[in-house]
Parts: sequence; C-alpha cells; structure tokens
Amino acid sequence: MSKATVLIVENEAIVAADLAGKLVRLGYEVAGEAARGEEAVALACRLRPNLVLMDISLPGPVDGIAATEAIRRQHDVPVIYLTAHADSATLARAKLTDPFGYILKPFEERELATQIELALYKHQADQQIRQQREWLRVTLTSIGDAVLATDNAGRITFASADSANSLGLLVQILGHEVRTAYDGPSALALAQAFRPEVVLLDIGMPGMNGYDVVRRLRQMPEVKDTLLVAQTGWGQEEDRQRTQEAGFDAHLTKPVDVAILKALLAEK
Repeated sequence: MSKATVLIVENEAIVAADLAGKLVRLGYEVAGEAARGEEAVALACRLRPNLVLMDISLPGPVDGIAATEAIRRQHDVPVIYLTAHADSATLARAKLTDPFGYILKPFEERELATQIELALYKHQADQQIRQQREWLRVTLTSIGDAVLATDNAGRITFASADSANSLGLLVQILGHEVRTAYDGPSALALAQAFRPEVVLLDIGMPGMNGYDVVRRLRQMPEVKDTLLVAQTGWGQEEDRQRTQEAGFDAHLTKPVDVAILKALLAEK
C-alpha cells in the first residue's frame, strides 16, 4: 500500500522541518512544502497530495484560509489547519472552508497522527457516500417512469428528471385526478378544458414563466375558483410576497413537503 502524501504549508522554516520529520516517522510521504499561500495553491494543484497541513497565518495577500478556498475549488483534498492562535472572525472564516481538523501549535506527534488519520478516513468515507449518491441518482434517472423518494418527515428528497410527471404521480397516489402540462401555453389550454380545482404551477418554466401564466389564469372564468399554487426553490418572505402579488393563493417551496401538499389539496 502506497504512503499517503502530505503537503506542508508553513511559513516558519523550523516548524515546517519539524512537521516533515514527524510525518516521515509516522509513515507519511512529504509531497512538498510551501511558505506562502500562492505557492501552496500552485503546489497542491501540481502535486495532488492526499492531505494538506495549512498554517492559517501566512504572509502576503493570500492567507491560509484563502489558499484553502482556492485549493478546494480545484482539488478535492482534506485540509487540516495549523494555528497558534486566531481571533473569532478568523475562525469563523476558517469554518466556511469545511476543514477536516485543527491543530494548535505547539503540537505533539500523537495529536498530529490522530488528526491526520481521522481526516483521511473521513475524506474517504465522504467520497464513498458521494459515489453511492451519484450511482443512485444515475440509476433512478435512467428509469423511464417518474420516480419519487421522500424522507421520514415527508419531504421529497429525489424526483426523477421528469419532475412534472413525478409530481403528478405523487398527486395521483394521494387520490386525485391529474392532468400535466409542460409549458405555459399548454397549461392555459389544459386549464380551460380540464377546469381543475387546483393548479400546481412551477415558477421557473422556460418562455412563459409561472408569473405570466398565473396572471392569464386569473383572467379565465373557467378557473375563477381554482386554487393556484406556486412551486419554486425560493422561500424567503419577499419570494412569497411576489407570488401573492402575482395572483397565487399559496406558495410551495421545493423540495415539496408532502404533508403541506396534502393539506392544500384537501382544501378542494
């Protein structure tokens, strides 16, 4: 089994040399060393190490946190921060980069070994989970029929690529008759012919969007008593205000909560 490679990013030469010695004794290979953020980014992208030990306080315009952000955008690698001290604002920035650990200076070899082992294990586990999710996504999206998955709270966690059919399937399962349209003009024609009691309308349709469609629906006598429900990935107060002003009666935020959907359908 090949040794895991580690990139050391530390601006104090004595500390970097000490780290390198500890890593070799622990059975790791030192991929390279950098003393500045810009150099660390370049080395990480070229050497592709298995792990980066990153000093937060680096000289120059690119500190350890900025360097980590740049590295993680180009290379999926776990980063452990090294720091002697840091103020709360710096630590808050560091957390946003999703580090795999922190080691406070001065550090013991046993602590270093534990942090590295945990980081490598967690990174490998995360990769396996992502691969399994991608396999499941590809498998489900390859199925010709609409597929829905929900969590224990009743929220939809997966809908196959044909989301209109997927939602239609869910409404049918809930015991209702369904007609499906895939664009604005079709929705207007179908509403006039079908005279639905409820319309679930996606805001983000191409061409004629949901706002355009609901304004037209409000002018149609065939659906004057119909419950018009907006579907959107945006759920802030201003988003709900906008859908209400456009003419919607209710606002569903994706992923759709099945219990809320059932309650809306029960109104009719």
